[in-house]
Amino acid sequence: MHWDHGAYQPDLVVINLGTDFDAGMLDAKEYLEVFSGFVMRVRTVYPLSHIILVESNFHSDVLGTEGAEIREQLRLTLETVVARERAAGDRWISPRRLATMRKRRAISN
Repeated sequence: MHWDHGAYQPDLVVINLGTDFDAGMLDAKEYLEVFSGFVMRVRTVYPLSHIILVESNFHSDVLGTEGAEIREQLRLTLETVVARERAAGDRWISPRRLATMRKRRAISN
């Protein structure tokens, strides 16, 4: 089945970066370029849509864990792509960060 991108123009496209991401640490430069290319492709097919790039909380952000390192890589990738696109004139792209996964202290009575 072929999707006709011209048949529908969404108001909003949400890309959740890191959902079900279990590849471990990747080459940061290569990952940035691949993800940037993906976002540019989305912008090409949906030129009038607002794009929100969301950093997933799939991985824990407990300091000192691999999950925290992966999540930091994802956050930096997201922020860099948004900065690049805004510098190129795209005002309809935004970053968002979901809540952290850090354990909260239990409230005792």
